[in-house]
Amino acid sequence: MLDLSGPHSSSSRAQRTQGLIAEKGSDFARWSNAASLAAGWSKRAAKAAKLIEPDSIVLDIGAGSMAFGSWLPDGCKYIPADIVSRSEGCLVVDLNAGEFPDVRADVVSMLGVLEYLHDPATVLAKASKSHPTLIVSYVTRWHGTESYRRGLGWVNDFTKSGILGLLSNSGWQIDAAHLLKMRWRTREYLFRCSSRHIA
Repeated sequence: MLDLSGPHSSSSRAQRTQGLIAEKGSDFARWSNAASLAAGWSKRAAKAAKLIEPDSIVLDIGAGSMAFGSWLPDGCKYIPADIVSRSEGCLVVDLNAGEFPDVRADVVSMLGVLEYLHDPATVLAKASKSHPTLIVSYVTRWHGTESYRRGLGWVNDFTKSGILGLLSNSGWQIDAAHLLKMRWRTREYLFRCSSRHIA
């Protein structure tokens, strides 16, 4: 569970998030600290891995602790990417700066990433033109939760219909959607999508 106490309390993080929104920046300081990588997300990674075929090449953007790689089916090749290097061979990209990994893969995954993007539509559109399959998660907005979301560092607030529209308008066909029952009282969805640009 996220620790919302002390120097990184929800209040101080909300203020920092508002600054990041104003400058459309990424929180390098937060993601450079290994303590910011919540271990609890491995359950989500395990569920997401079940949506991937064996022997796939998987580009994991926002790799974090890289737990996703350990859950992948047999024969898969795992390519981690993140805003800071997590291991040898990890691709370093800042999606908020317009960067995107220049690598081909069968599957691109973005678990717990969209919430931190100022322009997720552009990122998703780039992905749909170079990767046939997308595995993505998103915690949707519900009434009165903007301050809560800012306290987690999230910079956008899509409803379920909003995120469905975002995926569709970015070139993705939604093949499957699952409501995850994880930690806290969130509405986190996991989607498997197919690119409409790649046959």
